[in-house]
Amino acid sequence: MNRRTFHKLLSAGLAGLKTRPEAWLGEKPGAEARPAQPTRWPGEVYRRLLIDTHVPDWNPILLSRFDAEDYVSTIARAGFQCLMQYAISCAGLCLWRTKIGQMHRGMRGRDYFGEVMEQCKRRGLHTVAYFHVVWDNHGFEEHADWRFQPEEGEDEVLKGRYGYTCINSPVRDYYLALAQELVSNYDFEGIFNDMIIWPGVCYCPHCVTRYRSEYHTEPPRIVDWNDPEWRRFQAARQRWLFEFADAFTKTVKKARPITVEHQFATVFSDWMAGVPLEMGTKTCDFVGGDFYGGPAQFSLACKAFNGLSRIRPFEFMTSRTNDLTDFVTIKPVDELRLAAHHRCDQPRRHDQSRRVRVPARNQRGTGPLRAFPRRQAARRRRGLLRQGIDVQPG
Repeated sequence: MNRRTFHKLLSAGLAGLKTRPEAWLGEKPGAEARPAQPTRWPGEVYRRLLIDTHVPDWNPILLSRFDAEDYVSTIARAGFQCLMQYAISCAGLCLWRTKIGQMHRGMRGRDYFGEVMEQCKRRGLHTVAYFHVVWDNHGFEEHADWRFQPEEGEDEVLKGRYGYTCINSPVRDYYLALAQELVSNYDFEGIFNDMIIWPGVCYCPHCVTRYRSEYHTEPPRIVDWNDPEWRRFQAARQRWLFEFADAFTKTVKKARPITVEHQFATVFSDWMAGVPLEMGTKTCDFVGGDFYGGPAQFSLACKAFNGLSRIRPFEFMTSRTNDLTDFVTIKPVDELRLAAHHRCDQPRRHDQSRRVRVPARNQRGTGPLRAFPRRQAARRRRGLLRQGIDVQPG
């Protein structure tokens, strides 16, 4: 082959590539190419977003205006690498097409979770499913046999915003079945299991029966740390929680080999939460949780998590708003900078945490991605990024 023939063939090939890229990529004409993810999960994914979606369905408008394409495209344009998407919340309502649980009526048959997963794939975002246990209004209201029962009685629970379930009741199998269904039917890379704690000391029939069968005596009713029986009861509560977390992890891993993370900020709670250290070190691929207590708490949490996590980076969550009850007022820039740059008193190259921003959606399913004008949000975010801060877009 002479030089002239070679150049003719090369030119023809390049022309074909320019006019018909789908043919060279092995795709059907008109199909939208999916961007390749430039980072590996979880070790290289540091900019993650979780948007709180604890929305009930007592009004038909709730979550009815959700637009998955607009939602995910806004997040992708903001520069996030990963979206942690709600599958179920404190309302106890499933946001995917479930055959086991109660689906949110505001979705009107749509597949909220599935739509978001598909949009994330189109835009190259890593995906994590947000799962929720114990704090469960639907389970509490519809199944009296599942209810957490403190010594003071159910009236004490009814004073609050949420109903609680007990992991020693049949709700345990229900949560495991929900998790298996979700993991088996959707393609995502990890699952975060929130609120896996004791909301208090439970004396429901299931807890009492289990304690009797294991120790052949009644569970003590008086908190007395000098009493060996009370200490044994507390150890049992921690073991029961660990066993549930372990069963959850094994159920997920059996369905698909994805990462599992249980809420572990609660290890810093008091004895009543009953969270054992082993729940983080043995049932989580990496430890993480959400913190809102300021610099001292952030420093303690980062140091502890850096030492406890089996793989790194560990996860550090905090909100971009003042607190979790106010999802409109954004923290001052200096406070955002403090949260984003917190470093466990270590050199930057040794920082082993990734940070998750936790804003919230309003009840209709829109916002807060436009809490202030988009151009203003972009200018603000560009300025913060120059300072090394990742913020949830306005």
